[in-house]
Amino acid sequence: MSKFSQLLENAFNSNKLKRVRLKVDPAFCERGEISKFQGYEGYILAERDGEYKIYFESLNGEIAIIPQDMLDMNSSLTKLERLKLNTIKYFKNTLKIDCSNVIYQLVLNSPNIETFESFILNNGFSEKDLLNIYRSDYNEDL
Repeated sequence: MSKFSQLLENAFNSNKLKRVRLKVDPAFCERGEISKFQGYEGYILAERDGEYKIYFESLNGEIAIIPQDMLDMNSSLTKLERLKLNTIKYFKNTLKIDCSNVIYQLVLNSPNIETFESFILNNGFSEKDLLNIYRSDYNEDL
């Protein structure tokens, strides 16, 4: 195993690389060889000027430069990360809570769902608010 392969494997195992997915059908794109990456997910190795160097494990480790507008950055979020993101949107758009409110940082720093719920319920929100947050996260999938 090469040193580069070993470094990549260590990064995968430690979850230091962000996983992304192409969000458009490259077959209809005028960007050269990108069509062979249709439907594949990869890992960001580097970013520069709106383009990402992506490692495609499923294509025998091929590396390609992909523009940011062709990547779905949210597809790689964990369920908890997606819930946090949708909670922030719910606070801002539905409840009109100012972004300087401490609840934003508490939500973003929640390490697990139990702590997330505790922060919500112990900072002036009701169980109905929590239910509405879950519903807004669910509706984001529809």
